[in-house]
Amino acid sequence: MWKEIGADVTIEQYDWPSASPQYTEGDYVMGTLHIGWPEADMMYMMFHSDNIGSLNFSFLDNPDLDALLASTRTETDPAVRKENVCAVQRWLQDDAPILPIMVSQFFYVVDSNVVGGRYSSFTGLNLQSAYFENMPE
Repeated sequence: MWKEIGADVTIEQYDWPSASPQYTEGDYVMGTLHIGWPEADMMYMMFHSDNIGSLNFSFLDNPDLDALLASTRTETDPAVRKENVCAVQRWLQDDAPILPIMVSQFFYVVDSNVVGGRYSSFTGLNLQSAYFENMPE
């Protein structure tokens, strides 16, 4: 598909231990990653200039964005924090340091007789403590 738009691309696949230094050192032109985190603080980790050489793979260094990102960590009023998070998202959308191409969705189906399971936005469905309330026949 890249050739169809006139791009001469060589695709190389690496395991994470090999690819990680390329990302943190900026030794790549384009890459694909899956980073999922259910908390807006992930934007701080990925785009604040303090994290260049860590998760700021785009090497973004913008004082205005840094101030916005810092405000999402220090604001204690939930409504104001939400406004700040939205402002960061708008900034990232307008500047486009990365291009999200896919969002994964996971669906879980559990029988109504199963109790004790828990769902966490961090870990997903956890059935370690789950059991059948009434064993199916």
